[in-house]
Amino acid sequence: MQNLKMPDFKIGSETYELKTPRGNGKNTIYDVINKHKKQSNRFVISLDETEIDIQSAEL
Repeated sequence: MQNLKMPDFKIGSETYELKTPRGNGKNTIYDVINKHKKQSNRFVISLDETEIDIQSAEL
């Protein structure tokens, strides 16, 4: 089962991947999503471990 990509959450038929970025750069969230986009096309981003504020995080 190596390299098996599984999403963190499934609600109904929709899958979601939870990510908690730790960087503070302008591309931090984009890079996290891009790296894990094969796991799901929907993401929940926790900003608990970064100094990025919600306004800066809006894509």
